[in-house]
Amino acid sequence: MTAPEANGGAAADTLFQSEIPSLQGWTFTREDACRITQPVLNMVGANTRAYFREIHDTIRTWLPHAENVELPDATHAAFQTNPIGSAEPIAAFISRHRIEGY
Repeated sequence: MTAPEANGGAAADTLFQSEIPSLQGWTFTREDACRITQPVLNMVGANTRAYFREIHDTIRTWLPHAENVELPDATHAAFQTNPIGSAEPIAAFISRHRIEGY
């Protein structure tokens, strides 16, 4: 087994034992969103199921300054279902919003 494969098991264990349970107590409200002044890229796959599309639409409403992108031929798992289509808007977004000093 190579190192990345061995690490994948540990990463999955951390995800399911620690990170996902921690999200259950986390909230994100409209008031929280109002404090965000940084540029935001809000992407959704064109074939995303209703639940995840509702989240995208909520973020669109709460962050009117966000750049909204709908990816063709993609689901909520856009990086897997349309990796090139996902990479292009991210690269363009990063190019437009460079962090000073980088």
